[in-house]
Amino acid sequence: KMFIDSINAKYKDELTLRHVPCNSDYMRVDLKTNYDKNLIDSLEKVHERTVHWAEFHVYDKDKKLIRGNIGSF
Repeated sequence: KMFIDSINAKYKDELTLRHVPCNSDYMRVDLKTNYDKNLIDSLEKVHERTVHWAEFHVYDKDKKLIRGNIGSF
């Protein structure tokens, strides 16, 4: 929760991060701006180092999955 809260505060104009309900190994990223691969890669690495591994599912402004595996749900 601390990780999510800190990311949401820092990147409040770019994205919203949250756990996928019922599965803490998946994180949902809802973009508010254009996709920035380097930013998402960086967030994944920081999350893995500080919390644990998680698959990041990234949705664009139209709520379309643009990164991640739909089969994971």
